[in-house]
Amino acid sequence: MSPGSGGSSSGTPSSTTSPSPTDTPTDTPQTTEGFPPITKLKAGEKPPQFVVLSFDGACKHDLWQHYLELARDNDAHFTFFLSGLCLLPDAKRTMYRGPGKPIGYSAIGFGEASLIPQRIRDITQAYDEGNEIGTHFLGHFCDAKGVGTWSAAQWTSELNQAVTFLDDWKSINGNTDPTLQLPFSADIWKGARTPCLLGKPKAMYPVWKKFGFTYDASRTGTLTWPKKVPTYGLWEFPLQRINVVGYNKTNLSMDYNLLYVQNKGQIKAPPATCAKIENSTYQSLLQALKAVNSTNRAPFFIGNHFNQWACGAYVKALTRFVTDAHAQYPDVHFVTFEYLTRWLDAQDPKILAKLQQKPPPRY
Repeated sequence: MSPGSGGSSSGTPSSTTSPSPTDTPTDTPQTTEGFPPITKLKAGEKPPQFVVLSFDGACKHDLWQHYLELARDNDAHFTFFLSGLCLLPDAKRTMYRGPGKPIGYSAIGFGEASLIPQRIRDITQAYDEGNEIGTHFLGHFCDAKGVGTWSAAQWTSELNQAVTFLDDWKSINGNTDPTLQLPFSADIWKGARTPCLLGKPKAMYPVWKKFGFTYDASRTGTLTWPKKVPTYGLWEFPLQRINVVGYNKTNLSMDYNLLYVQNKGQIKAPPATCAKIENSTYQSLLQALKAVNSTNRAPFFIGNHFNQWACGAYVKALTRFVTDAHAQYPDVHFVTFEYLTRWLDAQDPKILAKLQQKPPPRY
């Protein structure tokens, strides 16, 4: 998980000085080019097979370029949840006031000033190529007094600062290069994944709704069709429990959770173990896709971090999976969460309800 973003050039952002959220979310999609046309399913019609691959952190240049090439080569689009502090230089760390934490403190550090311009180029390229940019928030606090305990006011403060650090990155960094301009503002954020999948929905969902969010990718679940939380009108797109091939166990469809089973959570391993982890991850993802594709056709959600854990095993496994899934399953569409919300909202509620009643595959 990577560090942060940028803020206002004149002082430390807070819930009272940062930009206010909008109470009227925009329905304008980030892009429609290159995505399947959104049509309403007819009764009994087989739904498309969607796969949503999303990344937490989204800061490292080499991995940006790798995954963007992977998307282009396979007619795919991905969702990237940006850790905002990778755009806030370490020298400006005191601009950040993490809720309940000392001023200028972050669990994942801050940005190295020399790397921030390239990060802006990478984010711009990703957006221009039709990928989704969401937020992974800022300080990544998973401790006993972290995001899992935050109130609505604390979520508002964190999001206000995240907006400022993205929208004002240029003035905060003192960047004068006229060719470096983000082609969007934080208004495009439609969803998020919280650090460590923590957070109380009753505290954060009303705040997220005011910021224009339409979904949450922080929950846990099974290989079934997603549902919308009626109280807040937000879709919940959970990481799904899948079989971990070669270990006779199950865990969530995210690299860290697989690593916990495959190597007791240790990010370093000898080459033989790395190879086993790569093959296990590849087979686990492919088997889960095969299971949903041949049964309930539920969207398959995969989470990953911008990392090279276990000799890059997860990067290699994901690359193989996307490439082979694209080749073997012509009806599979790698789409973004933002697209999926629009597709789901366009469906007949009665037909969608029948899909949501289908049980997860047993495989």
